[in-house]
Order: sequence, then structure tokens, then C-alpha cells
Amino acid sequence: MLDKPRQGSLTEYRKDDTIVLILGQVGSGKSTFLNRAAGGTVMTVGHNLTSETKSVSYCVLQDPTQTSRRYIFVDTPGFDDYKTEDREILDRIVKWIKDS
Repeated sequence: MLDKPRQGSLTEYRKDDTIVLILGQVGSGKSTFLNRAAGGTVMTVGHNLTSETKSVSYCVLQDPTQTSRRYIFVDTPGFDDYKTEDREILDRIVKWIKDS
């Protein structure tokens, strides 16, 4: 089960963590995928062609078979949003990666 989404940079990274960056166009199902992986609603899902996800956020999933291993799913704003240039979206993602 995924935990609640967190904003800001990843501060508690462990060497055995696997980071999964979810990228795609607006409305492609990035947040829906994370909710399905979580088995419930952890991310807000938009229902139009403007990005519901405005900033990078992440959820942590503890591996049930290896307690020292975690998967960190990173939800990102969608590309091809008519209100925000792709370059700005990419800059937000790169900044999150650098800060984490």
C-alpha cells in the first residue's frame, strides 16, 4: 500500500530505494495509475485536458517481501498542458530531481 502523497524534495532516500518517475501527457492517467497501485485514492485525478497535478509529489510503497526495500512513485505534472509550457514542466521535474 502506498502512503499519502508528499510534496517537496525526497529527504529520506535510502540506497535500496527504487524511484519510479511517472511521466506523460495531460490526461494520460499518471495519477490514476498511482491510485491503482495504491489500492485506493492517494492522488487527485483530473478529468479534463488541464493538468490537475501542478507540482511534483511522491508516495512511498514498502516492499512486502523485503522490509529494507521501498518503491518511490513520483507523480509529475502532465506535458502538453495548454496553460503551461512543456519547458516549465520539465524544469519543475529537473529541479525536484536535483533537490532530492
